[in-house]
Amino acid sequence: MSKYGGQNRDQIWYAFIASIHTHLSAADKICIGIGGDTIGKLAVLDISENGRQIGEKLFALLDEQQQRSLAQYVLDWKNKRVDAPVIVVPEQQQSPNVATPPFTEIQVDDLFFCLEERKVLVRRQEIPLTAREFNAFQLLITHRRQVMTFEMITDHIWGYDYDSVENMLCAIHNIMSRIKQKLRIEPDIPDYITSVRGVGYKFNK
Repeated sequence: MSKYGGQNRDQIWYAFIASIHTHLSAADKICIGIGGDTIGKLAVLDISENGRQIGEKLFALLDEQQQRSLAQYVLDWKNKRVDAPVIVVPEQQQSPNVATPPFTEIQVDDLFFCLEERKVLVRRQEIPLTAREFNAFQLLITHRRQVMTFEMITDHIWGYDYDSVENMLCAIHNIMSRIKQKLRIEPDIPDYITSVRGVGYKFNK
């Protein structure tokens, strides 16, 4: 087993592959060939393989002087005397982009809601809802005209039962009241949220 600067070839190749691995994530396989006086040498590097397997393939392409130079480069990289290589993957070799699922967007009159961006706008003005206010509003607007009971609202916002019904109702009423106030940025804005006495709340549009 060859030695380079006190380290065996396996150690050197593990360090080399580690230095380039983050730059290869866009491709499954990299083909490397050499020209000049050497004909017919080609290595296909599969990044799912371990460092030793990749190293042996690439090492076989190099002559003795190139092997020594590469070994020295890896040692320099390990000692942070050089930067890790930047490998540009051709566009045709890049993995296809995963399609981004469409956002959950709801437009009701002057009101706009986007679940993924956690955004609520009224007449293009963003409404600054707290996390709990947004979660409560999300439950109502994604179940339009359906009555959401106090228990359903509690479970959606907090995920647990309140210690008393009185405290639960008070907390929900306070949240809904703040949401209604924030949405009504102008006097002619309608009330989007309606209380259903003794049961819960619903989005009224």
